[in-house]
Amino acid sequence: MLERDATALLAAFASGEADPAEVMAATLARIDAREPVLNAHSARSATAMAEGASRHSRGR
Repeated sequence: MLERDATALLAAFASGEADPAEVMAATLARIDAREPVLNAHSARSATAMAEGASRHSRGR
């Protein structure tokens, strides 16, 4: 799923094939796995992720 571009992800979200929260969790896991090698600073907000998933589930 992470190899898809934004247009393909949007279509997958709309069709129910993919869930935004699951894609975000996979993205964050990928960042965590590569962080020791890349040594890049990243800041994340679990609250923002939860709010976004809630909006999606309400049909927004």
